[in-house]
Amino acid sequence: MTLRVVAHRGASGEAPENTWAALARARDCGAAWVEVDVQRTADGVLVLVHDDSWLRTATVDRSIASTPWGEVADFDVGRWFAPGFAEERVPTLEGILVHTDLCFDLEIKSPEFHPGLAAEIVAMIRRHAAQHRVVLTCFDPDVVEDVATQAPELRAGYLAAHPLERTHAAVSVYAIEAGVLLGHASYAAELRRRGAEVWAWTVDDPALAAPLAAAGAQAVITNYPARWLERGVRRTGK
Repeated sequence: MTLRVVAHRGASGEAPENTWAALARARDCGAAWVEVDVQRTADGVLVLVHDDSWLRTATVDRSIASTPWGEVADFDVGRWFAPGFAEERVPTLEGILVHTDLCFDLEIKSPEFHPGLAAEIVAMIRRHAAQHRVVLTCFDPDVVEDVATQAPELRAGYLAAHPLERTHAAVSVYAIEAGVLLGHASYAAELRRRGAEVWAWTVDDPALAAPLAAAGAQAVITNYPARWLERGVRRTGK
């Protein structure tokens, strides 16, 4: 089996998403790659969080963009998942680049609320010489293509929940919803003919490994990386 395993928001089926605990669980089960969501606080700190507000994960009804880091740093983003994760804190992008050797799919999240976010993420990656272990993805294809143009040393990828006909010479990854790949037999093959990598999201059932590989996927993004890695799916590969 040659599918790369990418832990979705860390091992988010077993630990609170986008936290140090989720990253540690992904690492401990053997995942080399982790997908995380990056946004920006009111005072410019790049943090890991998926939603546009802190309500679900920190029970604070404020938007990410309007909350300063001094407050965010004290948020408990683990208790909502399970009492045993109480006091889990919000990681920063800089923190995970400095303090782990993991490879990251960094989703540029909600760029419409964070003007200039992609450029700031690129600057942080360059500052820590992490170009070799990241892929930058986004649902906004214009953002993806701008990254690919302005930072050609980085891998950039489209995110989509439908067949995407968008192409760009410097965009090398297509992260596509798994059902789309399984339902469109020739789609991934065409992408690979263009030289692109094809990643499937979000796939928690390892029984889909063979069908996805047959459909042309090269990586799976999953909430439960341990399930896949126990079956011998590839652990490494930068």
